Amino acid sequence: SCFTKCIKSENEHENENFSIVEYHHLTELGLIQTHEDYVEEFLLDIKTRLPNGVHLRIDYQLLKKVTDNFQRDAIRINCSKINYFYQTY
Repeated sequence: SCFTKCIKSENEHENENFSIVEYHHLTELGLIQTHEDYVEEFLLDIKTRLPNGVHLRIDYQLLKKVTDNFQRDAIRINCSKINYFYQTY
């Protein structure tokens, strides 16, 4: 519908107004007991750029949910830079 397209277009323009945050010296990222919105913020390459070799500590089920079972294109660039996924309980 037009409404859905207009909302999507507005959201795309909102994202264009923000700079991409780069974490050049980040070596470890702990996202334990973190809301999925924050996990998404770090993994989306349109919002953040992670350096190669980051060690990620996160609940596996949450990671699977945020990445749509590791099929979501928008997170592939940052996820490819992560060395390890630690399963937490």
